Amino acid sequence: MVCCGVPLLRQYQSIFNGRCYRKEGYVMLVSIGAILNVRKILGWGERVMELPEGSTLGDWLKAIKLPEKGNVYELMVGKEGHLDAHYRMYLDEKRIGDGMLDVPIKDHDRLVLMDAVTLPSLSFLND
Repeated sequence: MVCCGVPLLRQYQSIFNGRCYRKEGYVMLVSIGAILNVRKILGWGERVMELPEGSTLGDWLKAIKLPEKGNVYELMVGKEGHLDAHYRMYLDEKRIGDGMLDVPIKDHDRLVLMDAVTLPSLSFLND
């Protein structure tokens, strides 16, 4: 078992019950995948990060910093809390919709961020 990037000896694993602890409290290890234009905006495609136990999806998005300034929450969520239609988010392979930013995050969750893919109309083929 690895806790916060440090391998634990077998005799200490039961003390932590598979959870990572920092002086600020327990943390969760979570992973992020960024594809398409979101990958270009962030400047990376894969990351693993730590979140405090009890974090929500909204907290996680605020913790992902953009290279220039700001965070992913500001990029993908409008002022009224609605998801921007130009982007898609998937939490453990389930699409995230409006009203889901308060979903609790669990240890080892995976978030995939991408821009919305829209296909052009193929109606011209029927003409």
